[in-house]
Amino acid sequence: MEPSASPSSDASRVRTPLAAIVLLAALLPTWPRASADLSAAMRLNPDLRVFQAGGCFELATPFAWAGHDLEHMSHDPGVIRRITVARYEAGHIVFGDDAIAGRMAADLGKFYAEARKPLQ
Repeated sequence: MEPSASPSSDASRVRTPLAAIVLLAALLPTWPRASADLSAAMRLNPDLRVFQAGGCFELATPFAWAGHDLEHMSHDPGVIRRITVARYEAGHIVFGDDAIAGRMAADLGKFYAEARKPLQ
């Protein structure tokens, strides 16, 4: 696509990271959130545990927004303590870097081992 000489609201013309961030900020309030469904599922199933992995350089699904949703989906400490959040120095494809994938695999191994134990 050729660059336009005049300003355009066409999202396909977004080329710079700053423009992408501005576009993302404009879209965030309209995105659906799964936190209500997840909160309900965790209340129905007291054994359900959640591992949320996110890249610190994520622009498609910002980790801070996901973290905010998880932190605010319940005031019930029984739900909150069953959520594990992991942050990695990565973008959207957290496991795309071999070193980070190794750390994530180790974190998931710990998560699975803990998930097999009864909650106390």
